[in-house]
Amino acid sequence: ENLESRPLFTNREVQNMTSRYPGDHPNQPRRNQDLNNDQDRETQRSTEYDRKRKIKDERERQTSNKRPETAEKSGSQQHTERQDIPQHRRPQNSDHDIQSLAPTPKYPPISARNGREIRLLCNHFPFRIQQQTIYQYAVEFTPELESRPTKRKILQEHIQFLGDQMIFDGRILFLRKNIGPSNKLMGSSHTLEIKLTREIFPTTVDAPWQLYNMFFRQILRMLRLKPIGRNYYDPQRPVLIEQHRVELWPGYFTTISPNDSGVVLVADLTHKVLRTDTVLDHLEDIRNQRNWEQVAFRKLVNQIVLTRYNNRTYRIDGIETTMNPLSIFLKRDGSPVSYFEYYSIVYNKKINNLKQPLLLHRHRKRGLTINPSTQTLFSITIIIIIITIILLHYSFVLSSRITKGKTEEEELIYLIPELCSMTGITDEMRSDHRVMREISTYTRVYAADRSKRVQDFVNELHMNGDAVAEFKKWDLALDPKMLSVQGRVFEPEKILFKNSAHYVDPLTCDWTHLLKKAEIYEPLPLSRWLLVYTHRHENLANDLTHNLRQVGEPIGIQVNAPETIIVPEDRPQAYVESITRRVKELGGQVDIVVCILATTNKERYDAIKRLCSIDLPVPSQCITTLIFIHNN
Repeated sequence: ENLESRPLFTNREVQNMTSRYPGDHPNQPRRNQDLNNDQDRETQRSTEYDRKRKIKDERERQTSNKRPETAEKSGSQQHTERQDIPQHRRPQNSDHDIQSLAPTPKYPPISARNGREIRLLCNHFPFRIQQQTIYQYAVEFTPELESRPTKRKILQEHIQFLGDQMIFDGRILFLRKNIGPSNKLMGSSHTLEIKLTREIFPTTVDAPWQLYNMFFRQILRMLRLKPIGRNYYDPQRPVLIEQHRVELWPGYFTTISPNDSGVVLVADLTHKVLRTDTVLDHLEDIRNQRNWEQVAFRKLVNQIVLTRYNNRTYRIDGIETTMNPLSIFLKRDGSPVSYFEYYSIVYNKKINNLKQPLLLHRHRKRGLTINPSTQTLFSITIIIIIITIILLHYSFVLSSRITKGKTEEEELIYLIPELCSMTGITDEMRSDHRVMREISTYTRVYAADRSKRVQDFVNELHMNGDAVAEFKKWDLALDPKMLSVQGRVFEPEKILFKNSAHYVDPLTCDWTHLLKKAEIYEPLPLSRWLLVYTHRHENLANDLTHNLRQVGEPIGIQVNAPETIIVPEDRPQAYVESITRRVKELGGQVDIVVCILATTNKERYDAIKRLCSIDLPVPSQCITTLIFIHNN
């Protein structure tokens, strides 16, 4: 039987032995197993290897005893000759040759697992791509431009030369027409230099997924959806929550990418939380406060606002109290104009408050290429400055502005607070359960409604004439039906308590209500724990201790009287010093540190967590007084 050619272990067994656990592929992530048994598994694996080796040796010994002397010689010669045969030419034996030696798989195949099969829909739509070469070009404008819409308008002037199958993102131009390696086009106000960077065929590994995503964003604009960040939203279908001054814009997250089933469009629902209050409303609320400028800076800087006249988002980098809507600035053509006149002419917006300060946004222009003449001039200047000892410091500043042929300039944009809407959810709104419950009724969409709304979105796309024409122009197609996959529904899991066991509802997967009446399997007592609070929260501390004892007894948790620490003042450093002193007095033998805090102050919370997690590792829990107010 040529035992010499038979491998000692099959490929699958080798994978099982080299992986962390038997039955796992080495390239797959490690399963969540008990890490304390690692040494036992290593010992078991070594024992299994020795056992197989002994069986192999025993088989060879029995076979050699049965062979005649000539056969042994022949077999030996055959074995010697086989060493010269290349590995890929040797006979390959199947896994069943040593099937009896194969270890029992730790995890059974999917078909043998519990549960029942079910067909599932996923938010993937097959996307058919065209099979023609695509040409990618780099476009430079002289003089330089920053406005992407203006660049598109200039490109439209040369549509006869470029063709109507054109997608442009501001720097990169994709065409299905080959216009040559380099072209220089003269426009009415700008000169375009177009250079071929590469040719792309869709079936190659270097497929133009960027092009297809740019194409689909163009389709979304045809549906009159507005881009905010990376997603597109529908401002024509807002959801108003007037009692909380919140407005929700429904939108869609989309991306085109390859997966196991081919190229697909992934589409999902998303929502943009906008607030109906403006930045001016917040400024008016705090203007009467002491040091209102510092308070406004602390509350508004780094906040994201939305300007509804162009549906763009900006980050507030500062507040200019010395400027107002009557301040003058220079337009691109050099003519002076006030902000009041500019917004009235360009956006047809009337500004009512003429004394409000302006908001500052620093817009960084990245990737501006220096032309050769400018780069040469800079180099000469730097050399002269380096030689000149007096201007050595200035040369360092100038040279730091030039890196790899690119510069980074900063443009200051001033915004009108009255025209800027606040976005996102504030900490006060997040801590208010009524607000969050009201918002979640619209943002938390369950599977049936979610699949219907995503399907309606794709159906609307197929009913839009401009979108269908654009698909045909690029020879692309989108399947109107979702992909279907095979799934499995498992049996309900059983939660073990000390004296009982309960099954979990598979629809809700909620078992927290069982904690009210069942004793915990292995409860940990609160024998020595610290309760930290200020003088004004003493009554809340007593209520907390009473409630913990009342709730802990039915579920088997023993709660002793806490060691109270009364903080002299509500400062982060006062909490840190009080907790550090008491924990060191107890030698670090503390079950948990519980702090009652007046507000959700981030500085104070971070100081306590840094102390209890890094400096003096001990479990900690911070509780705000808002929880006591809502009786939670």
